[in-house]
Amino acid sequence: ALEGAIVVSPKAAEAEYRRVSESAKIRYVLYQASRAAATVTVTPQEVDTYYRNNQAKYQHNEQRSIRYLLADTGLLRARITPPETELRKRYDASREEFKRPDAAHVLHILIKVEPNAPPAVDAAAKAKADALVAQLRAGGDFAAAAKANSQDPSSAATGGDMGFVDRGQTVQAFEEKIFSVPLNTVDVVRSAEFGYHIVKVVERRTAGYRSFEEVRPELSARVADDMAKDQARNEIAVISTKLRDKKPKTVDEFVSYANDRVASYDSKWFQKTDSIPNLGSNAPLTAWVFAAKEGDIGEVTGTPKGMLIPYLSGIRPRGITALAEIRDKVDADAKTEKARGAARQALAAAMAGAVNIDAVGQKVQTPIAETTVNRQGFIGGFQGDTSALVTSAMSANIGSLQGPIAVGDGAVAFQVTEQKKVTDAELAQKRSEYIDALRQQQSRNLRAALLQRLRKEAKIQINQEVIQPPGQGGAPSPVGM
Repeated sequence: ALEGAIVVSPKAAEAEYRRVSESAKIRYVLYQASRAAATVTVTPQEVDTYYRNNQAKYQHNEQRSIRYLLADTGLLRARITPPETELRKRYDASREEFKRPDAAHVLHILIKVEPNAPPAVDAAAKAKADALVAQLRAGGDFAAAAKANSQDPSSAATGGDMGFVDRGQTVQAFEEKIFSVPLNTVDVVRSAEFGYHIVKVVERRTAGYRSFEEVRPELSARVADDMAKDQARNEIAVISTKLRDKKPKTVDEFVSYANDRVASYDSKWFQKTDSIPNLGSNAPLTAWVFAAKEGDIGEVTGTPKGMLIPYLSGIRPRGITALAEIRDKVDADAKTEKARGAARQALAAAMAGAVNIDAVGQKVQTPIAETTVNRQGFIGGFQGDTSALVTSAMSANIGSLQGPIAVGDGAVAFQVTEQKKVTDAELAQKRSEYIDALRQQQSRNLRAALLQRLRKEAKIQINQEVIQPPGQGGAPSPVGM
């Protein structure tokens, strides 16, 4: 019924077919606005003018703000120095955590061979490995050889030094070699997984327990973290109890509960889809904020920074954000716009007299890039609005020099090398198919909107007799569900 009520014009169907089917390949020069930004300045008057002319950019949906009391575990942690007795106690209680296996300090060069490599590739890798072994046994520099030849990305840059390798961490052939080869002897072993490993073991240590002194920094950090979290929980719990006993009537009263371990913060305004300033994304907190009434106090909520208690301090409706609140952002936007204009001027000067895009690239000292332009919105290599670029690329003659055209991150000049355009015959053939496709899409969208409205407006009535546990009383609802 919904589909039958939707009318899609042939012109709309043809536009949709063009959108998904037409494209052009271009070679281009992008003159980044950032190149001009260093020399661009904007006056306060220019910022004011830009704000007035672009107010649609600074519209906001309903916004809310909170004040919150936060026990910041990071700040608390910075004040804590765990006592020696506590560190010793923790070490004794968790000594098994500091048990370590046998380990070997290994220098390593990998000549890589893929598992399914042909015999000729394997033979060439073996010959290279054998030659390196001979060179190193004759006194060659292991670090230099590793940097020049090793294909192990984790150790090549450090001259092949893998540090201590624990037993059980590596493939079997490699492990057997590093725990059996004599110390300071260069040898080679092949693993089925990686290829040829040239190894030199400079030290081994047997399994045992890391000493207290060795793990002291780790223990100190762990104990301090635990102590900070305990302090945070205790402080927030005390304040939460006080707030329940006497609910504050104003923001100032709420803030007065802050102390030297729990600070008060202002989130400033944010929308439902925004991250909460200084707190990041927090779905439970955001849900509470946009369901609460002004003056409400929320439950204790966990965040990466610590535990907090929120207070809904303000609600403001959809509108345009005042310039005073976002002057820094508007200043940056105005500067970017001015830099984009300067980039366009620089590119226009380079295009004067140029016969092709390569000449333009040489003048502005920018390499030529290639991409495919389509009508679907995303174009690799570009940011922001590219509609003008798409229109120009689809209408230009192949080989003609076009531009400069403003794009999100600067200005572009280009030449079309190939175009794919639909013909009148294709349009006639596809018209009915795309009319049906658009009708179905619009029907789905309409159905989703209707369901959303119904869910929002629906009143749920619950039959208490059905949900009441057996053996318990309770008056049923006068209307069953």
